[in-house]
Amino acid sequence: MTKQIVAAVDFGPESKRVLELAFDRAGAGGAVHALHVVSGFRGVSPHPGKSEAQVSEALARLESYVVDQRSASAKDRQLFVHVLRGSVAEQIIELSYEAKASLVVMGNPGTQGGSAVKKVVHWARCPIVVVNDVDYTVEGMMPHFTVCEDCMDARAAGMRWYCDAHRDAATRAAKVIE
Repeated sequence: MTKQIVAAVDFGPESKRVLELAFDRAGAGGAVHALHVVSGFRGVSPHPGKSEAQVSEALARLESYVVDQRSASAKDRQLFVHVLRGSVAEQIIELSYEAKASLVVMGNPGTQGGSAVKKVVHWARCPIVVVNDVDYTVEGMMPHFTVCEDCMDARAAGMRWYCDAHRDAATRAAKVIE
């Protein structure tokens, strides 16, 4: 059975990595279903600002974008492009069901929300990979936690997981099995 990978493309900064990962995971003979969702539709009635012309433009843009991102080594993968209208999460989930996807790859919207990611993770019947495109080397982008320098040195040396100051507190949460 060939692998069917759904790659949700929103043309954001993480979209290139989404496609790279999708082509890689599809493997030789697999298929990648690149999906872009034209959102802004309310219920079953389309939003007046989203016309068929916009959907056609999105399809042309998606096809061009995906073909440009497809590496020479991924030419043996089948490629499908889909532009659907409606809720982003619902369309990703529905396509994953229809394609009998073995994996869904999508980008993380970061500070813009995340409800689509949460819904897809909750309702999809296959594994989900969420790709982040955050440069943590930029000042102020580090996660809000710190790791003890001595603990990091002990781990790097392969001696143990925690430094002397944290070893006793950590033994309640971690146990060394030899």
